[in-house]
Amino acid sequence: GTPIADPNHHIQGICPDGWYLPNETTYSELMAWGGDAIRSDSLWLNDLNGTNSTGFNALPAGFYNTTSEQYCFLLGNTFFWSSNSESNITAKYVELQCHCPELLFINANKGNGYSIRCVRKL
Repeated sequence: GTPIADPNHHIQGICPDGWYLPNETTYSELMAWGGDAIRSDSLWLNDLNGTNSTGFNALPAGFYNTTSEQYCFLLGNTFFWSSNSESNITAKYVELQCHCPELLFINANKGNGYSIRCVRKL
């Protein structure tokens, strides 16, 4: 069938029906709860775990750096692609660090290996 335009500009991408890839705005809204509220309650470097009170359960996963061909920050940070594409080469990702209560929004090479999170449409 013909895709129906989403009035909220959500992009389904690889997510299942009823879910979408979050953009920078969605992540900012989630961060209103604070980093501890979205960080899992275990597995973070130096026991800098969160409360996971939102149920988002962000786990430390690090990322794959395509330039250096190695995995980085496996226990202390997590990285999620947003649906905000900056160019054919770069896109915006969000980073949550074990020692920082805020999300960082940064542009990166689309060849890097960051995690994907899907968010359920309300």
